[in-house]
Amino acid sequence: MLQRGLSSRVARGLLTGGFAVSAGLCLCIMTYLPNSPVKIGFLVVGLALTNGVYPLIFAMVGEIVPTRQRGAALSILSAIFTTAGLVAPTVMGYAVELGATPEAGFNDGFLITSAILLVAGLIGLLIINPEADRARILQRSAAGAVAPIRRVAA
Repeated sequence: MLQRGLSSRVARGLLTGGFAVSAGLCLCIMTYLPNSPVKIGFLVVGLALTNGVYPLIFAMVGEIVPTRQRGAALSILSAIFTTAGLVAPTVMGYAVELGATPEAGFNDGFLITSAILLVAGLIGLLIINPEADRARILQRSAAGAVAPIRRVAA
């Protein structure tokens, strides 16, 4: 998309937000459907759409963060993403336990997930602008607002 002349805001920001909103809508709709192959289809599509977010976020961080700090920023991002592997099963477990039935509990858990995706996606659609963020960081760095990295002697 960038090679076709689209801005990074469109190619990365709007696409990322769009994936999240679409995934949230699929999961939300899925919870209201009766048990059927269509319900499974919405679940699969909703979960698959979230996979499109990750490479775009890494690309945005790579675009925004200065080269010397990029490795640290990507490592911190990976650590944040990894925490979802700890939190999500716990939240879903509580939802299933607290549901009137296991099916109702799973639906509640997926509704929580869809709400998070919808809110995060809408925020992303409104505020993600990698080009402007990079320009702002470079401007602050040139003005001395961002401290340079100093090497520590070993």
